[in-house]
Amino acid sequence: EMIANHEMLAPVYQKIPYFDKPPLFYWLTVGTFEVFGINMLSSRVISIIAAILTTIVTALFARHHFGKKTAIISAMVLSTAMCYYEFASTCMPDMWLTLLELVVGIAFYQRFFGSSQKHLAWSCVAALFAGLGWMIKGPVVLRFPGVAIVLQMVLSRRMPRLTFKEIAIGSAIFWAVVLPWHVAIYRVYGFESLNWLYLKGMLGRFLGKHELYNFGHGFSYRFVQLLSGFLPWTPFMVAAYF
Repeated sequence: EMIANHEMLAPVYQKIPYFDKPPLFYWLTVGTFEVFGINMLSSRVISIIAAILTTIVTALFARHHFGKKTAIISAMVLSTAMCYYEFASTCMPDMWLTLLELVVGIAFYQRFFGSSQKHLAWSCVAALFAGLGWMIKGPVVLRFPGVAIVLQMVLSRRMPRLTFKEIAIGSAIFWAVVLPWHVAIYRVYGFESLNWLYLKGMLGRFLGKHELYNFGHGFSYRFVQLLSGFLPWTPFMVAAYF
């Protein structure tokens, strides 16, 4: 519909601007449609690419810190988990969100706990990919990297701090990625577009009050879904905690 209506600013559903998520994933999908045509395979190419890149990044990080054997096992387990395989072959933004979250987490880890002294460079990488992740699915891009870094700080009993230069340059990079589209949709569609995106959409979904995503699933459903999603490796994951 975005291609047919020549509307690239906002995602379109049934000829109506649809602000359920930021548009970066839709832009990427439009790009594959333009190159490969509009078909089932080209709609999934973007997710397949993200899945391959996520596996490669995971392997490289594991090899750098834990060795070649761990890198191979990590890549194998990740790429063959049921949920990972499912989202790798689905036209949804989640696989790109996973990739960008991973890069943000690695960048923060390298900045705070790695041996590299390129602190500014890693801060800039984190800011850039956080901005791209925000344009894929909003502020959720910061949840897992944030939790991981906080846990690492607690376990290591270290409280590293960013310099003013890192904060200033990182903020500039992040807002340079995120702000232009938000300003554009506000000027064209008004505050309701942002209200739909963040208050009704993301916050409402988190609180279970979203009109489209309120399925009534409780904690037990999410827990079972998580364990089943890691099959066939779930028994090994559970055993690792005991």
